Amino acid sequence: MRRVHRLAVVVLAALIAGTLGTATATVAVRRASTSQPSATPTTGPLQGLATLASVPAAAGERLLGIATFGPSTRVRGDALADLGLDVLPMRELPLALVSGTKAQLEAAVRKGVALDVYPDEKLVLQPGVAQGVGTGLRGRGVGVAVVDTGIDATHPDLADHVTHNMKLVGPEILDVLGGKHRPDEPPGTLVVPMDGMNSDTTSGHGTHVAGIVAGDAHTSPDQVGVAPDADLIGYGTGDAISIFTVLAAFDDILVHHLEWGIRVVNNSWGQSGRLFDPNHPINVATRALHDAGLVVVFSAGNDGAEGTINPYSVAPWVISAGSANNDRDRSAFSSGGYEHDNSTAAPVPDDRHLRFDGDRIGIYHPDVSAPGTDIVSSGTPTGIGTLSPALPGGTATLSGTSMAAPHVSGVAALLFEARPSLTPDQVRQVLQVTAAPMRGEAEFFESGYGFTDAAAAVALVRRPDFSQALLDRLQAAADDRVLRARSFSVRASDLWAFSPELPATVSGLVSREFATEVAAGTDAVRAVVSYPSLALVGINPFDWQVSVTDAAGKVVGTSTPSATAGVSTMFAEIDPAAVRYGTWKVTVTGVLGAADTDALIGNAVTVAVAQVARRTAEAVGVGPRFVPEGSATLHFQGQVPPAVPLPVPLSSPEGCVLTQGAVDATMGGSPAAGTCTSGVVGWALGYGLEIPATFTSPALPSPAVVGGPSNLRLWLADPAAAVWTAAFASRVGYVLDAVAPDGTATSIAAGDMERRIDGADEVRAEPTRADYAFTVSPSTVPVGSRLRLKLSFSGATASST
Repeated sequence: MRRVHRLAVVVLAALIAGTLGTATATVAVRRASTSQPSATPTTGPLQGLATLASVPAAAGERLLGIATFGPSTRVRGDALADLGLDVLPMRELPLALVSGTKAQLEAAVRKGVALDVYPDEKLVLQPGVAQGVGTGLRGRGVGVAVVDTGIDATHPDLADHVTHNMKLVGPEILDVLGGKHRPDEPPGTLVVPMDGMNSDTTSGHGTHVAGIVAGDAHTSPDQVGVAPDADLIGYGTGDAISIFTVLAAFDDILVHHLEWGIRVVNNSWGQSGRLFDPNHPINVATRALHDAGLVVVFSAGNDGAEGTINPYSVAPWVISAGSANNDRDRSAFSSGGYEHDNSTAAPVPDDRHLRFDGDRIGIYHPDVSAPGTDIVSSGTPTGIGTLSPALPGGTATLSGTSMAAPHVSGVAALLFEARPSLTPDQVRQVLQVTAAPMRGEAEFFESGYGFTDAAAAVALVRRPDFSQALLDRLQAAADDRVLRARSFSVRASDLWAFSPELPATVSGLVSREFATEVAAGTDAVRAVVSYPSLALVGINPFDWQVSVTDAAGKVVGTSTPSATAGVSTMFAEIDPAAVRYGTWKVTVTGVLGAADTDALIGNAVTVAVAQVARRTAEAVGVGPRFVPEGSATLHFQGQVPPAVPLPVPLSSPEGCVLTQGAVDATMGGSPAAGTCTSGVVGWALGYGLEIPATFTSPALPSPAVVGGPSNLRLWLADPAAAVWTAAFASRVGYVLDAVAPDGTATSIAAGDMERRIDGADEVRAEPTRADYAFTVSPSTVPVGSRLRLKLSFSGATASST
């Protein structure tokens, strides 16, 4: 395998006013070099019917539902109609949208006309990557369907490549407006073509997502998506997204995907954590998309806690995207799976209890992470639901796994352009095995295999020896790293789910008991209960408590609730001499809680209990870590373009000639020579007009992974220091970019650091050295790319003042 050197680069800088003096930068550099089997939904117990039973309905009240059929079973629309149901069969999916009384919906299953019937539910938007730098790819010829709130196809950054744009108006709109369906009205979804128009009529969410995928920088060089030449196909699935309209969009994609070139389907929506059901209509539909050769990407969710991951994102045939910032730190809101997980995509039995034995990587985790914190993308004047309205052609800033998913979808488009023969499973594997290590304390169940690395992923599929065998080897190595990084192995796990029989509980009014077998050798027990809450707005006023009791009736542990997400957790280490193994009791008590059968906050309670054993120190491995293999020192050098003096000759405190505008200079391997020059910087330019001082290195002679401990050295001066330091917090903001030969820039690191000069929080009148230590997360930088350091200064601190 061709070796790419690792290089630590140290950037030490010059005078704050932009004096072109000595500067150093240490940037570390490494080469980035994993496949879950796809599970097939199988005919199983009637989970839809069980959920339907918990929905309150008056006699004669008509409900909306989705009838499911076997993969090879003909949709029996006539037989459903004979039961008094209004029926709209899907064209490609083995599903039918139905409307009828609760008794009629149940009769469709009892009489064997349908395999199961699931009630319609509202779905939740998930608001709340490195681009294809150096790849030479832009997603050309690849269609990305955005199933969301719509796309503003009048936005200049999107207009010329939104090839199809539809608004799907379904029966859920009547429910939102307080209306009901007439008995003689089919529960259909109206597809309204809106090509060249704005189908994102009340939210702005879908437009923001579309800009991340394929904004083409028409309005600004900074407003470029991951795959700016990809075709966008918009599906505005209603302003109150429901299963009905989402399934209608999926069905339409299956009808047109060959004609319209759709290869990727982005879904920045979902629900809070619950038991994965492979026979749920959405999971049946996404499996059909996968089997048709389409990559399906889902956001992992924004509840930020263990056990809250979006259940539609854990299907082994889709890609689940967690969120991070550009420094590879996991976003605090990004939902996690289960820390101790050995599950598979098994059909759910009638008692809604699943047990798994043996240690393996389970399904409840994101696959990869991507940027989702403070993402600036396309905005729309109609963005009044999720975003603030933007001016026509403007931008908006939003955080969430909703923003991470389109980054992953854009990279998938680049991969299809590079190698059109890729399968959906191969795309997922490529992203997993090339993902860069995360920073901080991010665990696998929270962030997956790491941070999406577009350049490394494209490089892998372009290898002459690319093959499924190569992917399998890389995947096995990545899986081994994940398992070896665990301090505990999983011996067994149990998952239970139920819907509370009452809409609210207090003081244990609703409780359930479950039994599990716990064998000797179990060193600890982890229990997680997920339940309806207001996690979407970061509040958890409820508590469903889970306690575990051993075979002798001794309480081993009791959970405590999260303050922000609908989750309560416990971890209890076990003293074998103090417990009795055998049949243990798991008690779930509704201390305080509410259920929402319309699924605005949900009505499912899920319990996960894992039995784990300690791994020996020799058995515990280390997850992927970046280790710098060298370092480089870069000095700030000459001004580019040539400096233009101010109309009135002025000099900075250190004697440099002040020039017009902010500094735009080079970085190189040797200190600057000759007369120094200094530009104008400070709050007004750096933070007000967003014009930083800029320093750019020569092109890298070979590909590298840049990262590691770094140091920034500046000489700062401000004659009015005493005034400004009393009025402003003095801070230095930095952005380190990798700029490809085509000018595309990818942020490697960014931060805003408080100034520390000789231990004092101030900038002095005379030039004074300031050192800043920071860490650059590992990032692949292709050959020919340049490192660009941009510096901004708060307050009004600058040599020019």
